[in-house]
This record gives sequence, C-alpha cells and structure tokens, in this order.
Amino acid sequence: MRTLLALIRDTLIALRRRRLFWLHFWLNAAVVLMFAGVQCHGQGWSIFFGMKELPSTWLRADTPWESTLHCWTLTCIMLWWVAGGGLFFALFATAAILPETLEPGSAALILPRARRRGAVLAGRFLGSLLYMLLHTVFVTGGLWLVQGWQQDWRWEAWHHGIWLAVPLAALLFAPLQAVAMLMGVLTRSATAALLVAILFAGSVWALQSAAAAPDKMAAAPAATEEPNASGFGAALTGEAAQQASSVLPQSRDALLWLERRACPRPLRTYRDLFRRLHAGHSGLGAAAADALAAANSPALQKEVDRTHLFPVVVSSAGFTLVTMAAAAWLLRRRDL
Repeated sequence: MRTLLALIRDTLIALRRRRLFWLHFWLNAAVVLMFAGVQCHGQGWSIFFGMKELPSTWLRADTPWESTLHCWTLTCIMLWWVAGGGLFFALFATAAILPETLEPGSAALILPRARRRGAVLAGRFLGSLLYMLLHTVFVTGGLWLVQGWQQDWRWEAWHHGIWLAVPLAALLFAPLQAVAMLMGVLTRSATAALLVAILFAGSVWALQSAAAAPDKMAAAPAATEEPNASGFGAALTGEAAQQASSVLPQSRDALLWLERRACPRPLRTYRDLFRRLHAGHSGLGAAAADALAAANSPALQKEVDRTHLFPVVVSSAGFTLVTMAAAAWLLRRRDL
C-alpha cells in the first residue's frame, strides 16, 4: 500500500511540474470567467463583463429569460468543456506518464522498488485520474460559485446537482486513460497512446449513435420503396452496432444523463430563447439558432429520460478493469 501511495504521489508531482498543468488551470479559470461574464441588466444583456453590450426589450435582469440564458450557457460549458475538452486536455497531459516510466532509465529505478509491476501501472493510473479530478473539481466549484452569485447568493436558488459532473467526468475519463495505458505498454509511445485513445473515444461515440439510430427510424414511417436487401442490411448493421456498443463504455448516455441531472432546468425553453434572439433575421444565424434549439426537442428529452446512471457506471468500471488487467498481464511479460 505504501508503494502504491508513493507512486500516486510521484505521478501527481510529475504532472504538476509540467507546463500543461498550468495551461489547463488557466483555461479552467478562463471558462469560469466566461460564464461569469454573461450578465443581464436593466437595458438588456452583455458578455465579457460589459465589454459587449446587447440591448434587448425582453432579455433583461430579473426575468425568466435571464434564467434560460444562464442555464444554456452553463449546460454548454458542462458538456463541451467539463465533460469534453477538459477531459481530452487531461488525457493529453497524462498519456506520456506510463511510456516515460517504461524507459530504460526510469524502469531500472522504479520497477525494482515495487513488488509487482501491476502496482506501478495502478499507481500511474490512479495518479492520472486524481490529476483529472483536481481540475474538474476546480472548474466545477468555480461554476457553482458563479451560479450562486448570479442568484444573489440565495441558497435555495443554487443548483447543487452541478457537482454530479465530477463523478461523471471520472466515468468518462477512466476508460480513455485505461486504453492509453494499454497502448503505452504495447508501444512505449506517448503519441500512439494518445492517438489510439482519441480514436477509441470517437469510435465509441459513432457506434452508440448508430445503435440509437434504429430506434428513431422505427418510430418514423417506413419507406416502402427501399429494396428488401437494403432494409435487411440496415437492420443487420444496426444490430451489430448495438451489440458492439453494449460492451463499451456508455459515453453517450453519460453525457445525456449529465445534461438532464447535473445541469439546471430553465424557466423557459431554449427553443423560445433562440427564436426570440434571432427574430427577424435569416441566414447562418437563424440556421444556427434552429440547430441549437433542436437540442431541446421532445424526442431528445424522452431519450434523456430513459437514461439511467447504473448501466453507465457498470459499463465504464467493467471496461476499465478489463483493459487495465490486460495491460498488467502484458507488462508482467515484457522485458524492461
């Protein structure tokens, strides 16, 4: 146990000494400040703490639309940074930690002190996970405080469910880090480990999106003009995607659950907000407004309501344990 704790501590110290740690820290601070800079006042609303004023006759302070604007901004940050870009940035920082450990000089210094090579692998993995959690707690705590400040520090108006993003981020990050660790054992290359982990994340998302597509197609009217062979092929492809996605981490469901449970619900829908913001306009802005408003469609809400956390936890933990066990088995049989 002492060896494991020492390896975790050594991993955190090594990651903290890198420039990527402070770059990630300041990016988190910038995200929190960006959220705080979206404000409503008596004449309309503004961004970047009043640097860009946007007068409005209806989107003002102390109106239901103010809550919708803040909820939408917070939801985008949670999905695109806390559970998205921030995780990949942490993966970029931690992917090299195991290949560097397996270099001849480092391996000769570290491995003899550990009774088992699996302890080195576990220490590096847990240290990387704690590194990601430190950044996630920092940005989540900052968003939580800003959200309370926007509500004039009224305790009953705070949305404490935002802290659910911390365990959700761990469930999303752990399988990716496990894949990076496995590739680090196989190739001893930080670049290969990072690229394979990113490709794995994209493949999982594509498979789960394809697995969800047959349900939407079944609900829509069937096209009778399509040949039977094409229909059979589409059904077979959908079934294969469902079977493949069932054994992989449920990343798509985790993001849907995060959007539904951890993000606050607005007083008015996002669709109404975007339509009123772009009323009387056309072109790319109106098309973007329609695309953003589609995120609040009834079909998506029904899909989110069917999402449960337990399968997400089981799939993520199971895949991580199997992948780390494979990496430990390969590491014991590798000449270092």
